[in-house]
Amino acid sequence: MTTYSYDLNADFLNGIDSYCLHKTIEDYGFSSILVGVNISYDDEEVNIKFDGSIESNEQNDLDTIIANHDPDNCEEESDIGNVIGAAGYAVSEVQSSTNSRSPIRKLRLAIVDLPEGTYRIGWYYEWASSSSSSDFRARIQLNDTTDLMYQSQEAKDPGTDQSMPLCGFSYQELESGDHNIDLDYWHESSTAYIQKARLEIWRVL
Repeated sequence: MTTYSYDLNADFLNGIDSYCLHKTIEDYGFSSILVGVNISYDDEEVNIKFDGSIESNEQNDLDTIIANHDPDNCEEESDIGNVIGAAGYAVSEVQSSTNSRSPIRKLRLAIVDLPEGTYRIGWYYEWASSSSSSDFRARIQLNDTTDLMYQSQEAKDPGTDQSMPLCGFSYQELESGDHNIDLDYWHESSTAYIQKARLEIWRVL
């Protein structure tokens, strides 16, 4: 296990989106990516932890990824056709963690040029908490305004090896145009963990 630490304010000049950063690292294909990578951060420091080690030349590439990280250019976009059953989805399998007391984005599904209609929006993720006496929190939010689901729950057993699944869906009448669906998470007073996150949308009427 190897951890690389970065200064949130000095190294991430454009801010940080942990999902975007995960995706960039996954797409690069570091030598240890098959055994996992975890990103955690607070107001000052960002820690990128590989379950294995990476090659020396890859560390330089990691530094370049950090320097070029731009949260505004990391959305997964889906162009849904004007037919019943047309669908879009976004996935982030790797584990993320945060000590934040306010919502942090884990995953976003951005849909462009959506036809007007009735849509089924679905979600799945696995969550864990470092505490059994305070709440893990998460929400599914439509267009940065409407909460489709809100979770505030204590873990029966704390620890990253005690992940629990949560899934659901909601039917929504959506106007034509661009829309986004976010999975956000945070913790009441300890550390929140989330993995195997999936968002999907498909037209039903």
